[in-house]
Amino acid sequence: MFAIEALTMSKVADNVPNLQYGQRARLYEGRRAIARHSGVLQTDTGPLADALGARGAAVLTGRFGPDAGVAASVRSLRRPIRTLRPAVVHSHLAYADIVFDDFRAPSIMEVPGAREVAVEFFTMSKSYNMAGWRVGAVVGHADYLKAILRFKSNMDSGQFLPVQRAAATALQLPPEWHAALNAVYHDRRNEAEGIMNTLGCRLDTAQQGMFLWGEIPSSYRDAYQLSDELLYEKHLFLTPGGIFGSNGDRHIRISLCSPVATLQEAGSRIAPADSGSRELLSGHLITDSNNRP
Repeated sequence: MFAIEALTMSKVADNVPNLQYGQRARLYEGRRAIARHSGVLQTDTGPLADALGARGAAVLTGRFGPDAGVAASVRSLRRPIRTLRPAVVHSHLAYADIVFDDFRAPSIMEVPGAREVAVEFFTMSKSYNMAGWRVGAVVGHADYLKAILRFKSNMDSGQFLPVQRAAATALQLPPEWHAALNAVYHDRRNEAEGIMNTLGCRLDTAQQGMFLWGEIPSSYRDAYQLSDELLYEKHLFLTPGGIFGSNGDRHIRISLCSPVATLQEAGSRIAPADSGSRELLSGHLITDSNNRP
């Protein structure tokens, strides 16, 4: 689910998952034009180009969806650069370091011509366990960065110096540190995949990042029904995708921020018991949290 959001002064075009991006349209006093996609990775930007027309202002591409799990490749990033001109392309590289199975998250700046029309944002919230610290970076053409700086300087006056120094220290961590962190997330992902399989959900096992998404069985009206069933019958909460936007109505999300033990207990509550009925344990489990390893 490769997320692209196109902003103009009059409309917004985006695709799955629509998440919270509609809020940004309201800041522009705009309206939304949804461009549906036909597969897990959106590379057909034709509908978005049509929605933008000649007044394209900006397009946002999410490396992992954002939060949707499926990673982009350099090849898939070429089309937005080629077909959405003269729009400014915004690339959100939030989960660049949380990857599995030797995958390397590409930068949109690897695409020929991107440096003239794109800006790319990176945050330390996910990759460095610094959620809420609000430390990140942006790279791109000097003219676009000047505009961002002008806007940012009217929003705040700088980050707390100790936080900046902590971030500078974190950036010096060796690759082995990320490898160890990803090993923890990988173990959790294995448990999350087991939960998805037990529930009969379809999922892409090549997903990256700290969330796992699955498409619910057709027997459920929507993900809210499945989530409610698990909550009231199993005392277990799995996030219904619909809370992130209507395009997620038939998906659930499991956070890899939950420890392996929590995910294992969640799986045991869902799995059929020896007696043929599903076991119900005491207590409540929430498997979608922002706790880091």
